[in-house]
Amino acid sequence: MKTIHYFLILLSLLFSLSLKSQAADQFSQQVAKADSIVQGRIIKQNSEWRNGKVVTLNHILVRDDLTNTGTEEIVIMQQGGTAIHPVLNVEVTQTVSHQVKLKQGDEALYFTNKISDQQWQLVNGVKSVMPLVGIGTNKVLLAGYKQLKVNNKPEEKRVMAKMQGQNQSQKIAVLTSEALTLGRAKDRLRNLLQAKALAEIAK
Repeated sequence: MKTIHYFLILLSLLFSLSLKSQAADQFSQQVAKADSIVQGRIIKQNSEWRNGKVVTLNHILVRDDLTNTGTEEIVIMQQGGTAIHPVLNVEVTQTVSHQVKLKQGDEALYFTNKISDQQWQLVNGVKSVMPLVGIGTNKVLLAGYKQLKVNNKPEEKRVMAKMQGQNQSQKIAVLTSEALTLGRAKDRLRNLLQAKALAEIAK
């Protein structure tokens, strides 16, 4: 029974490290490349022709500016979209494969680089947009990201104790995963931004 107990502890630790490393790697890569990180909502989209191609401008109302860019709105430019051709005067749609599709009303964390005084672009496509769910509630979550949780449900602890051949009154920490909260994500991002700033000063 002790072997099973140690195996379950090891499995929990590996699970924990796996979850942490996945989120940490994702956040670290985006922070390293981004000029700006904001939480915001797409309030308007418009497409136009530029140099023979259609581009779509996504206007983001900034709710939280983690990098202090000092703006209440940013415009993220993407290749592709639907616009009236300047010569043919007909509606033309251009698509770009492997590009995240942004929609009006989307709320997310956006990782961007500045391309002009007025416009930005996503650092790395899909990975640079972390959608949020639960806006307007007291528990806003990052869709598709996990955090660890210690499960305190007595009935589940009793089951674990029985499986491990232990006294049911003995304390057991049961690790499970749940959706990553926006607050936790921002704490992690601010720590990474601080480390990035210190590294740049040290150069």
